[in-house]
Amino acid sequence: MKKIVKMVFGSHMYGLNGPDSDIDFKGIYLPELNELLLGTYKKTISKSTGNDTSKNTKDDVDEDWYALPYFIELACKGETVAIDMLHSDPSHWEVDPDYGHIWEALVSWRDMFYTKNLAAYMGYVKRQAAKYGIKGSRMAALTMARNAMAGQNPRGRLADIWDLLPEAEHISKEEKDGKRFYVVNGKMYEDNVFIEYALERVTAAYNQYGARARQAEKNEGVDWKAVSHAFRAGYQLRSILAQGTFAYPLWETDYIKKVKAGQLDFKTEVSPQLEALVEEIESLVAVSTLPEKVDQKAWDKWLLSTYHNELIEDMM
Repeated sequence: MKKIVKMVFGSHMYGLNGPDSDIDFKGIYLPELNELLLGTYKKTISKSTGNDTSKNTKDDVDEDWYALPYFIELACKGETVAIDMLHSDPSHWEVDPDYGHIWEALVSWRDMFYTKNLAAYMGYVKRQAAKYGIKGSRMAALTMARNAMAGQNPRGRLADIWDLLPEAEHISKEEKDGKRFYVVNGKMYEDNVFIEYALERVTAAYNQYGARARQAEKNEGVDWKAVSHAFRAGYQLRSILAQGTFAYPLWETDYIKKVKAGQLDFKTEVSPQLEALVEEIESLVAVSTLPEKVDQKAWDKWLLSTYHNELIEDMM
């Protein structure tokens, strides 16, 4: 395997590691020419000292290697693993003497992967915010929709009570391909579905949100590690939008550590901060001058040039 670069990843890279943190490594390799031409190269190669039946310990080591074209694909999509790797500290790199310059070139041009739509980052932040009913607006939407449907003929259709269905934040009436939909927290219900069906779905969603929100108020049932990842991803995205880049460790690292350790009250401290972060990022996106999408053709040309320089010349 022609290794381009290998680096420390995960909590050790972010500066969020603790005494029980295991060690993760990520790497990029250059497939052989025949593998590229035949499309037989492996996109990822994984190695681990752990096993599938138990959680990794601090003594376990995981390695994931990405084929160069697949890494470019991930970076063009704005996947967090690729963007994070491109911002790792050089002290964590182990670059190959023959192929390491490929990685150094990628890092020098990493801003070509920046867009307004780093969807993986924003999606993760929003999912964690929504999971615990941030701001209560999503729960309020479910309550309004549920109240409007309750007491109606269960075998009736949403179309029968269309004018009674409320609209507010996270609930709307939309038309698509000539059909009408009632949209509640992103879930679409066509106007010809039974009221009974829609009410059951809305009630189930409300109960799920309600349980999470009540637990979060007591600092129970919160996946603090996942929430800390949401803050980290959000801070990184905010830095890209506001400052043009970011570097590890983030200056917000101490706060992220407190969140990860569950040392803060979710309702009064964590929830408002996460909500504010989401709103700030959305405001920055609205005024950003970054492109809407990555210039895929430019990266295709770069890959072809790299293959020619490194693989074809190796055969001569």
